Amino acid sequence: MIGIAITPPYTEMITPKLDPDWAKKAMLLIEECGRVSHKSEGRIKEGSAEPFIRKIAINYGHESILEHASFTANFVGSRSMSHQLVRHRLAAITQESQRFCDYSSEKKQDDKENKRLFVIMPPSIMGSKGLWEKVVWQADDGSLVCDQKPILDVLAAIGEQENLSREQVENGFEWCRDQLYAYRAYLRARERGVPSEDARSHLTNACKTEVYVTYNWRMWRHVLGHVKCGRALNDHAQWEIKGLFMHCLRFFEQEIPLMVSGLRNRYYFHKMMEDIPLTPAEWADFQQIIDKNFVPATPDQLLDDIAGTYQRPIKVDGLSEVTS
Repeated sequence: MIGIAITPPYTEMITPKLDPDWAKKAMLLIEECGRVSHKSEGRIKEGSAEPFIRKIAINYGHESILEHASFTANFVGSRSMSHQLVRHRLAAITQESQRFCDYSSEKKQDDKENKRLFVIMPPSIMGSKGLWEKVVWQADDGSLVCDQKPILDVLAAIGEQENLSREQVENGFEWCRDQLYAYRAYLRARERGVPSEDARSHLTNACKTEVYVTYNWRMWRHVLGHVKCGRALNDHAQWEIKGLFMHCLRFFEQEIPLMVSGLRNRYYFHKMMEDIPLTPAEWADFQQIIDKNFVPATPDQLLDDIAGTYQRPIKVDGLSEVTS
């Protein structure tokens, strides 16, 4: 039998895996490099790195010093995701190669009897994540099974449990069938001697891939929080890459909060600009307050600060904190 293993996308933090003291070293390196500009190395002492970086890079906006330190993560997701990910430069990127990885080779399989291809299933296909972390097999007679049951029975149970429509259930079945058809075509091509670099043309963008990415900290701030083209706080980002970068943002907020300081507040600020009745001069003034302090942690706190600054009640409907 052949199968597709439907795996959730996830992010693996590589830098902490190799160096438990990574956060402290990153800030020490940035301070060491940053102080040469004004020859203030003599001010380096225990605990001086964080206030120096906050003042120079975060408050004053001289983010070039953040480029001296970097962080590496492994993004595991679909080929659709990776096509978006590699557009974000500057970066060092190494990706799992479908040219050199042979998905028909037994040495790449943990089951010599049955071959599996790892794939990512978008939740929108059937309005559910019910098939995530399951393997759907196609028997020699063409039937599809999952958990040793006919796939239609499994999908019907998921549909009943999650109140899915008949069309959504059918979408799930057709998606699994099409992925298996593509994988079988790939395997047949390999059996006929087609090299993996050409047989991969049968595979779909749903194939799982791993992408090791190293960004410097200035670039991390850009890809996470840029209002227009950032991936964590951008409302229009594709679900998969948004989820992977949101995981990174939460991790950094917990482990090295200074490096992502103010990103959420800038997002809330720009979201509010269209709805809050302030003059352009007032907005410019309040932007400076936000950039210098980064105190508000939620939209409500930011609204309270605006109201307190300009001594008038402020209310915006439909604005909520980013948690997804």
